[in-house]
Formats: sequence, C-alpha cells, structure tokens
Amino acid sequence: SRDDIDLAESVLESVKLARDDFDSMNIELIICDDYSKIPKALDCANLFINKKVKAVIGHFNSETSIATSRLYARNKIIQISPCSTHPWLTYQNDVQGNVFRAISIDIIQAQIIASLVHKLNQDLKFKKILLIDNNSLFSSNLSALIEAEISKSPVKFSFKHQSLIKKNSNIDLIPKEFQPDLIIFVGGYIDAAKILSDSYFKKNKKTVFIGSDGTYSDTLLRLAHSKSNGAYIIGANINPESKEFQEYSKKLKQKYKSEVSADGIYGYDAASILFSAIFAHERGEYPSISEALQKMTFKSLGREIRFDEHGDPIESTYAIYRIENADFRKINILSSI
Repeated sequence: SRDDIDLAESVLESVKLARDDFDSMNIELIICDDYSKIPKALDCANLFINKKVKAVIGHFNSETSIATSRLYARNKIIQISPCSTHPWLTYQNDVQGNVFRAISIDIIQAQIIASLVHKLNQDLKFKKILLIDNNSLFSSNLSALIEAEISKSPVKFSFKHQSLIKKNSNIDLIPKEFQPDLIIFVGGYIDAAKILSDSYFKKNKKTVFIGSDGTYSDTLLRLAHSKSNGAYIIGANINPESKEFQEYSKKLKQKYKSEVSADGIYGYDAASILFSAIFAHERGEYPSISEALQKMTFKSLGREIRFDEHGDPIESTYAIYRIENADFRKINILSSI
C-alpha cells in the first residue's frame, strides 16, 4: 500500500543519513525490498547471506523479522529491526545475542496509552471509547492490547472496535450508532489526518483523539493542520530540542524533502546504533559486534539507548505528545496534562 511504501522510504532515508554520519567507515548498503511478505523476506535474507554482510537493518514488520531471524543467527549475521514490536522476535532462545530492535514491544505502548487515558479521564470522564485500526494484523492486535490495559482499571468504559476499509476513502469513519467521547487510532499518519478531518470532530468538539506511534509525523500536521490541535500522539521518545535532532530534521528535509516520522526516527536509531557497534568492534574495544551492542550505551537524537539481555531497549522508546498550534509538544502524563 502507499502507506507501507511511505513508511519504508522514511526508514531507508534515515538509514542513509546515519550512513553519511559514519562516512569514514565506507559502509556499503545492500537494499532488498521484502514487500512485507515472508517468502520474499527469506529471499532477501539468502541474498544477504550470499553477499556475506555483517549485519541487517530490518526487517520492517514483525512477521518478516521473525521469519528471517534464525537464518541470520545461524549465519552469524547481526539483525537489528527498526520497527518490529512483537515480543517473539527477541525472545527466541536460539537468536539471543544476535537479534536486536530499536523500538519497544507492543505492550509498552499499550500501557502508555492506558495511562494517558486514565489520567485524562480524571477530568473528562469518558464513557464511550472507539478503537479504530487500519485493518492490519499488527494494528488489530495492538488495539486489543490497549483495550485490555485500559480495562484493568476499576473504571468501566463502553468499547467499540472498527477497522478502516482502505478501498473506500469516503467511508463514515465514526459510526452513527456509537458516539464516542474518546477515539484511539492505531495506524498511520495519513489515515489519522482523515479521521481528525472528519465532520464528527466539528460537531463534537470535546471528543479526544489519541494516535499510536505510527501517526507521529510532520505529514500529519501538514495534512490536518489546525484540525489536529488538541490531539494526543504517541511518538518516538527523542529530545526534540536537542542539536542532534534539529540537525537530523534539517538534513532529512534538505536531502530528501521528507518530513520527520516515528518510523524514520527508529530507522536512524537502528542504523546509528549498528554503525557505532561495528566501529567500536573494529577499533578493538569489543571482541564482536554482538558484544558491543549488548554492552555499549548509544547516543541518538538527544538521548541514550541501551539494550537488555534480550536485545530490547531498556528504556521505553515511546513518548506522549500533544499537538498545539500544529506542532508536537512533548508532555509528561504524571505532571503536565
């Protein structure tokens, strides 16, 4: 789909920017499109094995990352996925020390969204919550996790789930028979902009919108503009005021005419982490790339990233933003809402 292509391109562009930061290492990028399909992903994996690569930045989704992970492990090729969030990827016994990811698993995001809902509910007293997914396996699973986490509270809500039908862009996004006072969307920024532009929000100005991390993109701000004001968005936990992030954003726009997105940030993280580990290994600081990844503390876009024993980030990679004046403002749910 166009959304998938946009997301993949944002990751690839950021990987190339990270490679430019390590220009002295003469890194060669070999690119293979797996079309988010397992058979094609296995073809890509075999291509990388035949090319004797040191490491793979990928794959994009969890299914293809999991399907290829043991193949990489058997051939001693490091794998670091920018965006795969299923826990199975790093919890397989026979890939430990070989597989890493630059993003926290699904349940972490579900818990953060649930915490945000309960904090907001102290004042807003939600009754009906509509969970919209983009009709993918990932989004429907995360949507179910979010409901489960919200439901752990003694406060009772009425839930309804709905999936977007891609082929019909004129579909009524908000069901007439269920008038929610909170909408949680799990999907991409283009669909999020459509939802925020729906006439329902004009008629029901108190309705709150929460978007998953796939909605964090400057493109959302451009498409929805003032209609996005007041929305809460889960995004990558970067320091937006840092010099590193400002330079990354500037280079992205100058070189590719692209806008910042969460997926692009995770792509930059995965690449810069991997290149730093390879550089440290080649300098003789660690006996292997794997050990460098397990033991180093990495700096990326104004914050530090470390991995646990499974290869997952120790600190959450998610943060909450509120859109104000068509711009993302990072907030602390414990003190700023």
